[in-house]
Amino acid sequence: AAVKIFPEEPEFVKAYQKVTAAVNKYGSLDNIYTKTQGNKVERIKNTKLPLATVKDAALEKILIEGFNKKYGQEYKGTALKAVLTQDGWTIERHNISGVVTGRNRTGKIAYKGTDGKCYLLSNNIFIYQAFIGNSFSNTEVIYNGLGGEEMLCENVK
Repeated sequence: AAVKIFPEEPEFVKAYQKVTAAVNKYGSLDNIYTKTQGNKVERIKNTKLPLATVKDAALEKILIEGFNKKYGQEYKGTALKAVLTQDGWTIERHNISGVVTGRNRTGKIAYKGTDGKCYLLSNNIFIYQAFIGNSFSNTEVIYNGLGGEEMLCENVK
């Protein structure tokens, strides 16, 4: 329709040609659905926790327990394993005064859902500590992602 309404726009013609080529390549909607399902199975099979940048059992435990306490019910699951994806802390400062306000460190978590499937949180999960007085305290786990990617439970290593 856009090509007919705006014949002088070459981008619409190119887009139409790409879509037509894709439809011709895969054929019917059933073929496209079958291909999509195959891609999904492959993605699940190949999803794995990233390698840990650094190992720290105490911080990994904070991530696991923090996820279970704060997000376990929301995600309907229990954390199985955590890895740290950052080898040091990122210091946070007040944007005007420059005073240290806290620090954070990133990680990834694999969890098992009540549905029996395992998931990898697709975004980083953070350990956050506020800077109060002269020390870091009030440790909490923060996750701002939209959910997890399904993975095989055997890939949680």
